Amino acid sequence: MTLTTQNNQYAKTLHKDVLITTSQAKYINSLNAAYLRNRNWILGGVAVVLVIIGGILVKVYRVRRRKRDLHAKNGK
Repeated sequence: MTLTTQNNQYAKTLHKDVLITTSQAKYINSLNAAYLRNRNWILGGVAVVLVIIGGILVKVYRVRRRKRDLHAKNGK
């Protein structure tokens, strides 16, 4: 296992051996392979969800602004 830390004073890399069982290694490798196989779909799905949420927020903002301006004009 390798850990690299860096701040404005120094950079340090720590190397440490970790004992895992064969079954743990198989589990980790199978999940990693599945993630790498589906990474583009996962990232694409996350991007689509973020775009949808952003679109909804923009729409709500525009509707609220339109209502506020309409009430301001009618209130004169």
